[in-house]
Amino acid sequence: MARTDDARVAGTAAQGEVVSVLLEALRALGQAGHPVQASRYAARAWSVLRHESPEAAARINTLMHYLARLPAEDAAASQRGRSP
Repeated sequence: MARTDDARVAGTAAQGEVVSVLLEALRALGQAGHPVQASRYAARAWSVLRHESPEAAARINTLMHYLARLPAEDAAASQRGRSP
């Protein structure tokens, strides 16, 4: 039983670290002028985590609220860099 508990704790710690990295990356993406795309990624992560890891989902939800307050990217500017 102790090994199972140890593995669960290690998995939870690893998941927490991965969520932290994801939050950092999504915040940077939003601050770089792409809050809509960052919000979409965050919403996908929230959807995956909401039942299995509500604490991690709550952290992502907080980030989504932050991203929602950032100015939306200019659609024309975002299309300039794309090829048809």
